[in-house]
Amino acid sequence: MTSAYEQGSIPPNRLKYRLMIARLEAGLDQQQLAEMMGVSRHVVSNAERGITTPRKVVLNAWALATGSPISWLETGAGDWVPPTPDDGAAKKARPQGLEPRTFCLGVKPHLRVVSDPTQQTNRSAA
Repeated sequence: MTSAYEQGSIPPNRLKYRLMIARLEAGLDQQQLAEMMGVSRHVVSNAERGITTPRKVVLNAWALATGSPISWLETGAGDWVPPTPDDGAAKKARPQGLEPRTFCLGVKPHLRVVSDPTQQTNRSAA
Protein backbone atom coordinates (compact mmCIF):
# COMPACT_ATOMS: atom_id res chain seq x y z
CA MET A 1 0.00 0.00 0.00
CA THR A 2 1.35 3.41 -0.97
CA SER A 3 0.98 6.08 1.62
CA ALA A 4 0.11 9.67 0.89
CA TYR A 5 3.67 10.60 1.81
CA GLU A 6 5.07 8.65 -1.15
CA GLN A 7 2.82 10.24 -3.75
CA GLY A 8 3.70 13.30 -5.77
CA SER A 9 6.70 14.30 -7.77
CA ILE A 10 10.23 15.34 -6.92
CA PRO A 11 10.79 19.05 -7.54
CA PRO A 12 13.22 19.79 -10.37
CA ASN A 13 16.80 20.67 -9.56
CA ARG A 14 16.94 23.95 -11.47
CA LEU A 15 19.96 26.17 -12.03
CA LYS A 16 18.41 29.07 -10.12
CA TYR A 17 18.06 26.89 -7.01
CA ARG A 18 21.62 25.60 -7.25
CA LEU A 19 22.96 29.14 -7.57
CA MET A 20 21.04 30.27 -4.50
CA ILE A 21 22.08 27.22 -2.49
CA ALA A 22 25.75 27.79 -3.35
CA ARG A 23 25.55 31.45 -2.29
CA LEU A 24 23.70 30.75 0.95
CA GLU A 25 26.00 27.89 1.91
CA ALA A 26 28.99 30.19 1.39
CA GLY A 27 27.38 32.63 3.84
CA LEU A 28 27.12 35.49 1.35
CA ASP A 29 24.33 37.88 0.57
CA GLN A 30 23.67 38.94 -3.01
CA GLN A 31 25.64 42.18 -2.73
CA GLN A 32 28.71 40.46 -1.27
CA LEU A 33 28.70 37.81 -3.98
CA ALA A 34 28.26 40.42 -6.69
CA GLU A 35 31.24 42.40 -5.37
CA MET A 36 33.41 39.29 -5.25
CA MET A 37 32.44 38.42 -8.81
CA GLY A 38 32.81 41.98 -10.12
CA VAL A 39 29.22 42.22 -11.37
CA SER A 40 26.15 44.14 -10.25
CA ARG A 41 23.74 42.76 -7.67
CA HIS A 42 21.09 42.60 -10.41
CA VAL A 43 23.12 39.92 -12.23
CA VAL A 44 23.04 37.74 -9.10
CA SER A 45 19.38 38.48 -8.39
CA ASN A 46 18.22 37.81 -11.96
CA ALA A 47 20.16 34.54 -12.10
CA GLU A 48 18.72 33.33 -8.79
CA ARG A 49 15.18 34.21 -9.87
CA GLY A 50 15.62 32.48 -13.23
CA ILE A 51 15.01 35.66 -15.21
CA THR A 52 18.31 35.32 -17.06
CA THR A 53 20.68 32.44 -17.64
CA PRO A 54 24.16 33.48 -16.53
CA ARG A 55 27.00 33.32 -19.03
CA LYS A 56 29.77 30.76 -18.59
CA VAL A 57 32.20 33.33 -17.17
CA VAL A 58 29.62 34.35 -14.54
CA LEU A 59 29.08 30.70 -13.59
CA ASN A 60 32.84 30.24 -13.25
CA ALA A 61 33.06 33.30 -11.01
CA TRP A 62 30.08 32.04 -8.97
CA ALA A 63 31.76 28.67 -8.45
CA LEU A 64 35.05 30.29 -7.49
CA ALA A 65 33.45 32.73 -5.05
CA THR A 66 31.24 30.14 -3.34
CA GLY A 67 33.56 27.14 -3.41
CA SER A 68 31.04 25.03 -5.33
CA PRO A 69 32.02 22.71 -8.19
CA ILE A 70 31.24 24.28 -11.56
CA SER A 71 29.88 20.96 -12.84
CA TRP A 72 27.32 20.90 -10.03
CA LEU A 73 26.28 24.49 -10.67
CA GLU A 74 25.86 23.88 -14.42
CA THR A 75 24.10 20.52 -14.41
CA GLY A 76 23.33 19.49 -10.86
CA ALA A 77 25.16 16.24 -11.58
CA GLY A 78 27.47 14.73 -9.06
CA ASP A 79 27.34 13.79 -5.44
CA TRP A 80 28.36 17.18 -4.06
CA VAL A 81 26.25 18.35 -1.18
CA PRO A 82 26.86 21.52 0.82
CA PRO A 83 28.89 20.81 3.97
CA THR A 84 27.12 20.78 7.29
CA PRO A 85 28.44 22.95 10.12
CA ASP A 86 29.23 19.83 12.14
CA ASP A 87 31.59 18.07 9.72
CA GLY A 88 34.40 20.65 9.83
CA ALA A 89 34.41 21.02 6.05
CA ALA A 90 32.11 24.02 6.26
CA LYS A 91 35.09 26.28 6.87
CA LYS A 92 36.72 24.97 3.69
CA ALA A 93 33.72 25.82 1.48
CA ARG A 94 35.24 29.16 0.53
CA PRO A 95 38.96 29.63 1.09
CA GLN A 96 39.98 32.71 3.02
CA GLY A 97 41.82 35.32 1.01
CA LEU A 98 39.97 34.39 -2.16
CA GLU A 99 40.22 37.27 -4.60
CA PRO A 100 38.14 36.39 -7.69
CA ARG A 101 38.01 40.03 -8.78
CA THR A 102 41.01 39.44 -11.02
CA PHE A 103 38.63 38.87 -13.91
CA CYS A 104 36.09 41.61 -13.24
CA LEU A 105 33.32 41.77 -15.77
CA GLY A 106 32.60 45.13 -17.33
CA VAL A 107 34.91 47.08 -15.03
CA LYS A 108 37.20 49.53 -16.78
CA PRO A 109 40.53 50.41 -15.17
CA HIS A 110 40.76 53.90 -13.71
CA LEU A 111 44.53 54.15 -13.87
CA ARG A 112 46.53 55.30 -16.87
CA VAL A 113 50.16 54.44 -17.53
CA VAL A 114 52.35 57.46 -18.17
CA SER A 115 55.72 56.60 -19.68
CA ASP A 116 57.18 60.11 -19.66
CA PRO A 117 57.09 61.97 -16.32
CA THR A 118 57.00 65.32 -18.15
CA GLN A 119 53.65 64.36 -19.70
CA GLN A 120 52.20 64.02 -16.24
CA THR A 121 53.37 67.46 -15.06
CA ASN A 122 52.33 69.15 -18.32
CA ARG A 123 48.81 67.75 -18.11
CA SER A 124 48.42 68.59 -14.47
CA ALA A 125 49.49 72.18 -15.15
CA ALA A 126 46.98 72.55 -17.99
